[in-house]
Amino acid sequence: MNFYFIIFFLLLSKIFVISNLYNILFIPFLGFLFLSSSSKVHNKKLSVLLFIVFSFVVFSFLLLSGEPLPFNVALLRSFSIATLYLALLGHLPFDESLFNNFKLPLILSIPGILFLFNPPSIYSAVGSGIDFKSNMGLFDSFALVGLFPTSFYLAQVVTALLIYKISPIFRSYDFKVFPFTNQIIDRLILIFILVLTNRKVFLILLILYPITSLVKTLIVIFKNLRINKETFNTLIFRLGFISIVFTVFAFGITNFTFTYLFEQIAERLYFYTLWAFTPGADTLAETGMMVIYKYGGDFLFLISWIVFLSSFIYSLFKFKLSKISDFLIAYTLILLFLFKEAATVFSPSPSSLMLLMVVSMLINSSRSSFKRI
Repeated sequence: MNFYFIIFFLLLSKIFVISNLYNILFIPFLGFLFLSSSSKVHNKKLSVLLFIVFSFVVFSFLLLSGEPLPFNVALLRSFSIATLYLALLGHLPFDESLFNNFKLPLILSIPGILFLFNPPSIYSAVGSGIDFKSNMGLFDSFALVGLFPTSFYLAQVVTALLIYKISPIFRSYDFKVFPFTNQIIDRLILIFILVLTNRKVFLILLILYPITSLVKTLIVIFKNLRINKETFNTLIFRLGFISIVFTVFAFGITNFTFTYLFEQIAERLYFYTLWAFTPGADTLAETGMMVIYKYGGDFLFLISWIVFLSSFIYSLFKFKLSKISDFLIAYTLILLFLFKEAATVFSPSPSSLMLLMVVSMLINSSRSSFKRI
């Protein structure tokens, strides 16, 4: 796939303020995953067959049940939900070459950091209203958008890249987004970008990697009752990273305390749990499952629950303890897609596809004894 292909559409969406131009790219990116000889999947023919069946079933329910949708919208969303089902089953192909498409957009998004308080149109979100710039970010500024239509799309890409670069299952450790940097600096720049998008849930999610590594290190220390220099450095690095993340929240959010953080988590968990089982309880349809219920009706809602539970229970019995971080990251993201926000499933884009592609590979990894792909 031509690496400049995505830049053309991103610039067009900003110049002509057409938000769904980027979303349309979901289809050619998905087609590349299925057709490319370099994409990896256990059984590509089975993946294609499952995708066709899932798409047909979902499309039928979207047209015949719930609130009506335009034909083209229903078709695109059926592809997106079918892709989510494939990721849950670990049958979505993975092709690391797709990450190359996002190098240039991310590099050209860096200057947007200089305009967080009053971004020009090229670094503003593509939304309704003349005065709309972006969602609010840390320190009373705007969230970083870069060349992407919204900060959420940028956060999805950066999160997928960070998981790809941090998770030990991926074999290619020499992949870098920013030239003339080493791997550590490259990761730090991506983390900084993610912080500025103000998508806190993705940042908190990535803490699972240093936390699980920290626990493993502590187990080794208590087991051997001694600590060497390498173990000590690992311990300090993990503690430092976790501290930095919480420091960002402490300085970036007004009146932040740990009590406030836990209260907010508890309050949100109550509502999201309620909506997970009673999707018609609120007319706003805030979560992925609520939107599935709203437009696909009871049966599509039930099918989505069955696919999710089947995947989770199977993985629960198959996952390797050494892959606990991959298991936790994958299913935390799935919970986010289904039971917290609806944008990943119902606003499909190349960004959401990258994240689902990584999730599918993490699910496969957590069930496998292989160390790398």
